[in-house]
Amino acid sequence: MLRSSFGATKRANSVLPLRPEEEPEHLVQRAEEFFAARDLPTVFQIPSQGFEVLDGYLAAQGFDSVGRTVIAYAPTASVSAGAEHARVRVSRSVECAADWFDCYVGVDGRAEYAAEVKLILERTPSLYLSAALPSGVAGTARLTVIDDVAVLSCMAVRPEARRQGIARALIGAALDAAQERDVVAIGLQIVESNTPARALYAAAGFAEVDGYHYRVR
Repeated sequence: MLRSSFGATKRANSVLPLRPEEEPEHLVQRAEEFFAARDLPTVFQIPSQGFEVLDGYLAAQGFDSVGRTVIAYAPTASVSAGAEHARVRVSRSVECAADWFDCYVGVDGRAEYAAEVKLILERTPSLYLSAALPSGVAGTARLTVIDDVAVLSCMAVRPEARRQGIARALIGAALDAAQERDVVAIGLQIVESNTPARALYAAAGFAEVDGYHYRVR
């Protein structure tokens, strides 16, 4: 699967290999032609299992390994927000409001792609969760429901507002919304090196079940 979306993220602008038996040389040639035509770098998203041959071939061709990511999953019934859930006010909206987006992009660090990121987010109907402090929106999350499964994304807390229970409050609000929509499980992705986030989700009941990394020319 060859994906292109403004160059704003690796996942939306990369090759997702689907057949482990495909010849690596042929796949790389097609990918490089595809991305060159769009003036983008050639990027592969490599699943953690089944694509060792392709991964080794890309390494030999000079593709760097970056962006190791963990996929976590939890049945809705096993998620626990913790005591901090009640201490922070979280609001919901089906719109990607300006203050929500400013907080998310400010933490995520992709301000140069702000317009493109907003277009990507708004392609899929989602619920936008905002944690507010007197100074304004201090944390964000986004819940996207597909049938009876939800994806939690865009978790971001401003540095000056951390360690105040905001992330747990956002998880709790997302859980409440998921249960209202009869969601049976929630999935999310975490940067592998983000140890505090991994500990937070593990404490909330999420199990790390899979992962991937990128190979970038």
